[in-house]
Amino acid sequence: MFVQSNKLSLFIIFSVVIGIVLGQQHQQQQQQQQNHEELLFWSNNGVDSLDVKVASPSSFTVKQPAGSSNNKILCLHSYTINNVADDVLLANDAEIQSIEITYNQHTSNNIITESPASRANLYSRYPSIGSESPLLSIVVDYVDTSKKVVTEHFSTVKQMSLNDTAELCKSIEPLIGHPLLPLNQSPLSSLVYMGLVPRDLAAPLFVAGDRPSQLTSSNSIKQRFFQQQIDFTLGGMMSSLSLLENQQQQQQQQQQKQQQPTTTTTTTANSIKPSRISWSLSSTKYIGRTIKLVKNQVTGQINIHFNEVIEISASNVAIESSSILQSVSTATNGHKHTVQLFTGLTDNVETHNKQQANFTATIISREARKQGFHRELFTSIQLNSLNTNNAGQHQQHCSILLLEHFDQGAFVDRYEVDELKRFGGPSVYLYQLIDLEKPSYTSTQNFVSVTKPITTTESSNIDITLPFHLRYQNPGTTINRVSTVLPPVLFISCSDNSNQQQQQPPHWERITITKEVPTLHIETPVGQLGVRSFVIVFTLLVTVVGSLIVILAIVYSNTKDRFASKNK
Repeated sequence: MFVQSNKLSLFIIFSVVIGIVLGQQHQQQQQQQQNHEELLFWSNNGVDSLDVKVASPSSFTVKQPAGSSNNKILCLHSYTINNVADDVLLANDAEIQSIEITYNQHTSNNIITESPASRANLYSRYPSIGSESPLLSIVVDYVDTSKKVVTEHFSTVKQMSLNDTAELCKSIEPLIGHPLLPLNQSPLSSLVYMGLVPRDLAAPLFVAGDRPSQLTSSNSIKQRFFQQQIDFTLGGMMSSLSLLENQQQQQQQQQQKQQQPTTTTTTTANSIKPSRISWSLSSTKYIGRTIKLVKNQVTGQINIHFNEVIEISASNVAIESSSILQSVSTATNGHKHTVQLFTGLTDNVETHNKQQANFTATIISREARKQGFHRELFTSIQLNSLNTNNAGQHQQHCSILLLEHFDQGAFVDRYEVDELKRFGGPSVYLYQLIDLEKPSYTSTQNFVSVTKPITTTESSNIDITLPFHLRYQNPGTTINRVSTVLPPVLFISCSDNSNQQQQQPPHWERITITKEVPTLHIETPVGQLGVRSFVIVFTLLVTVVGSLIVILAIVYSNTKDRFASKNK
């Protein structure tokens, strides 16, 4: 009887435990698709207010005031999905903490913001890249102890292994909607070329205002990064979460993928609920898109954060939502209007009120000088002050910083630039230890900062020269391979003449580039596989003939010495 009672008690306890576990799993499934969506509007021409009105429980309108000289409205669409059960996005590599992908096409001619408030809203998320092509940035954050980012102080940066790169490709594929392979060069260059960048550098925006000294010194844990200008259209989750995608096309794609047989349950773009907002505007375009996946190391679930900035060429916008609007609020700052559609946790999408730098810059000239494998990167900058109140006052002592990006085919020699600094050259900081002898196919991308002290006036011209070198390429069928140097990211730090200010760490502010800067494409000669047989035969022939000549010369010399000794 006692034994049966114990069995019954154990059965009851076991049932309660199973019920709790199943209840938690059910609760997690209920929370999986809880999302939060916000729209933030501001006027592109500096108008003090926009008219936001609720037309119905599921719709609202945003209008420019009457008599506005500019009919363009900017919209920040922010979308957060929490507690997503993940079995493919970040589950391929247990050491990945987050993946952030940013597609920025905010070129200088793409959009013009006239007011400081508009610039603050836009530039804090998608700074002007100043280049002629959109820029795709990938930042992968691993756990602190991962061997993929931890290197010894004496160790040069190493490429990621093929297995690690293959797992990373599986995670990124559903985000951008294109197949990726570790060694495939299309549509992206191989991810094995991902370099290391300090976590404190705040890639890919490189806004160092919260950590003023980190642009020129950092001992923090590194992240893997990748940057490339692209010419293809993004798909996957970067597309499905956007307001600008055709809903009918999404439904057709979902139906096509549902018809395909599947053997495993995976988290893809179609398993995430798309935005519940719709609008019918023909004249819209997006300035940039960002998606960030953050893993909960305890539960294994992920939070997905998506945002995009959209330019709307219309004086009024009518927006419909499939969910009841929770609130419509207008902040005290007339440039910002927030419409909250769903409750729940979200990223901080409030306006960044950081002051922008009081300068703009125009790249007058940028070229790779000299020939061969040893080059000089020359940049001529015209720096313009936006603060007209300082006109006629004393000159300002500042430092200008260029953040340069080199692909795997180029590098900067730290010993060379340190020697040049002793003779008045710029101060150069390398964020990773670079092996000078590696060929291109075993190297990685890298960032280098170049700092030069300047004295600013209302308009200043600055010339900066940075020596760099091209790496040897592996043999191929093409005559040349192209190494790229992307347009620089500019920062400035100014202070007065007081010793107190000079002793403080520099506070860098990013500078807007007002004119497109072309990417430098540098051709590097490649060994020709087509003439390999000829080279082998010719080399062997020369070696044999040379060896015979040496042997004959030795024999002749010895014979001559013998005859000479006999004659004596």
